[in-house]
Amino acid sequence: MLPISLGPTDGDLIIRTSVEGRAARFGHALTLTFGEWSATIHFESDRAARVEVSVDVSSLEVTEGRGGATPLTDIDRALIRRTALKSLGTSSDPTSTFVSTAVDGNESDYQLKGELTIAGKHQTVEIEVGVTENPNSWSIVGKLDLLQSDFGIKPYSAILGSLKVTDRVDVHLTVEAKKP
Repeated sequence: MLPISLGPTDGDLIIRTSVEGRAARFGHALTLTFGEWSATIHFESDRAARVEVSVDVSSLEVTEGRGGATPLTDIDRALIRRTALKSLGTSSDPTSTFVSTAVDGNESDYQLKGELTIAGKHQTVEIEVGVTENPNSWSIVGKLDLLQSDFGIKPYSAILGSLKVTDRVDVHLTVEAKKP
């Protein structure tokens, strides 16, 4: 089977953050999306054997802010985006990647083990992936919880640390892959 290539027209790559601290009620739990990313699924004997993902981190957008003392404004979104891009080191390394080293599982539940690179730092991670077969496509949902500090990223904080983004963030990929 030929490799399957996926991108933003096939689904969404999302990061969700949370806030903590004494002033958490003033902060926003954020949903961040990426407009430029690609994924390739390679097969051996009609079975997924390797997955590669590349993300242009500079394509990050702030799409939602839940909670907070006031709704997010366009100015807030721009400031959050600028701060996030600086934290992620996009001026020196604007691309994050994942390359699997092992793909285990059955027809509907997979575990991808591989190397995730963010801000120039590498970590071995495991990603949970669910696959639902449809007549002409596969619905694929991937989930990864990660610690920003594992990649040398200091979570944002304000008000002398009484408002901070949690170290753990949730990464979700939801796509519809057309069958060849």
